[in-house]
Amino acid sequence: MVASRLSVEGPLNKGKTRIMMAGRISYSDWVLQQANNIDVINSDVRFHDLNLKVSQQIADRHKVTASYYKSGDYFKFADDFGFRWNTDLGNLNWRWSINDKLVSSTRIIKGDYSSQLFDPSGVDAAEVDNGLAYWQGNQSFFYSLSEKQNLTFGADWVGYDTHPEISRPIGEESGIQPERVEKEQGNEFGFFINDQIDVNSRFGISIGLRYSIFQNVGPYNVYQYATGEDRNIDNIIDTIRYQDGDKIKQYSGFEPRLGLRYKLNETTSLKASINRTRQYIHTLSNSTAATPTDVLQLSNTYFEPLISNNYSLGYFKNFKDNMWEFSIEGYYRSMENLLDYKDFVELLLNDHLETDVLAGKGRAYGMELFIRKTKGKLTGWLAYTLSRTEIQIDGGTDETTINNGDWYPTNFDRTHNLS
Repeated sequence: MVASRLSVEGPLNKGKTRIMMAGRISYSDWVLQQANNIDVINSDVRFHDLNLKVSQQIADRHKVTASYYKSGDYFKFADDFGFRWNTDLGNLNWRWSINDKLVSSTRIIKGDYSSQLFDPSGVDAAEVDNGLAYWQGNQSFFYSLSEKQNLTFGADWVGYDTHPEISRPIGEESGIQPERVEKEQGNEFGFFINDQIDVNSRFGISIGLRYSIFQNVGPYNVYQYATGEDRNIDNIIDTIRYQDGDKIKQYSGFEPRLGLRYKLNETTSLKASINRTRQYIHTLSNSTAATPTDVLQLSNTYFEPLISNNYSLGYFKNFKDNMWEFSIEGYYRSMENLLDYKDFVELLLNDHLETDVLAGKGRAYGMELFIRKTKGKLTGWLAYTLSRTEIQIDGGTDETTINNGDWYPTNFDRTHNLS
């Protein structure tokens, strides 16, 4: 009643070409018009998204796939506030079966995310833009050593281009002055290999290693703070100006992973995994304001990469000829360099964000239960998660410590989740 969708899919050119087009659009304003509140009647909310995909089989060993995704969300509450989000994503993939054992996959991706907050009227009428664009290239190979062993290896690169944050006045009555804050750029490189082995009919192992490198590059201004003092604007003693392409800061490290699977019998198995990941881009979210704000912050001189160590152990069981599936899994994750904020932080139009953001440790742990019925007149599933997600910020001083240095729940903590 508030949105429609349409999808078209099918073969062309004797099956060598396949196309898929899908879209969705909302027309929900009529619902708002039924309200008794004049502010709701004068509000606006809508969304749209579009998916396009074309795949072409070239000879017997080559397949090229191109896809495009676009989405947009818009919300305005009366003449008080509003926001819009837009995403564009293009993907080109070339799959080449070099021989019966070796397959190559080459991908090129271009993505762009933009966000805008606005106050539409009055002396504060203005709009603030931010976002992130990126290019990504990935070359991977899949090599079948035998029926029981497969090897995957390759390299990838991501180039980050953070949009400058720009504030513009709206209308003649606005008293807001235009403002622009430049943001950083970055390059991430990764090299990976993974070996998947079926040792026997019961035991399987997947072991891998990735090495990643991140470079934070200019143009950008990096503030220098007095040694031994808290980072705040009163303690700025110098500014280093980096030009376009200058390397500001570099981080790197290994990311190992290990997965184990053991079949107790034909319907029961145990699975365990250990892995380490490095994330070089942080999401700073203000989810409590009227207009939710997400700032995508690259690792730099003051914000180190988020590093997480993940552990899980699960028991999986099927019943009645696979009609029922049951699983129970426990997990634990420890995190380093998790970010949280000082009081009254300004996330947007802040060229010294490091004075308002603190780093600490995080942990997440819990248990997941899942049961699904796959056959019969009635099918469905039930899932329950009991978990905690916590953070600890203890910088050694009152200004750099939150909650007296004790653990406290993050904004993403959900102790009980039943679906």
